[in-house]
Amino acid sequence: MQLPSKGVHGFESHLFRQMLTNTCLTGVFYWVTYEHMSANHLMRTLILLETEDKMKHVMNLHEAPFELIKNGNKTIELRLNDEKRSKIKKGDQIEFIVSGHPDRTLLVEVMDLHVFDSFQSLYQALPLEKCGYKNSEIDQATPDDMLGYYPKETQDRYGVLGIEIKRL
Repeated sequence: MQLPSKGVHGFESHLFRQMLTNTCLTGVFYWVTYEHMSANHLMRTLILLETEDKMKHVMNLHEAPFELIKNGNKTIELRLNDEKRSKIKKGDQIEFIVSGHPDRTLLVEVMDLHVFDSFQSLYQALPLEKCGYKNSEIDQATPDDMLGYYPKETQDRYGVLGIEIKRL
């Protein structure tokens, strides 16, 4: 992998390499665009930390579900069970970052995982009030609500996941 030859927000490239060496415990990391990131956000995004078989995953989240999780009104995050999410295990941590606001983060622990073939099955099995719906919205809730995030073909390919979480 090519490391940048110029500084990253004032970091000389040798300091950047030292940050990678000191922080990357497993040798696994994501390479991302770094030009407009603070050093703290860069480290959160760049490095996937792993300790004692527990991993820290980083995921973007829209403002509304972020606030619901922050306030304790949403304890199950719904995602595609793609390559990235299939690596999540009970006991892992997830750092949610508000899309477009890298300074707004929230750390949670994975309490349980609910794997389904479709959002249709998930919506029938899981309590929707824990998935971010208000009690007044549950009667109108439909698996089609998730089509705005994940096309049906992609859902069919990977399956879906309800990630039960606890705020840390």
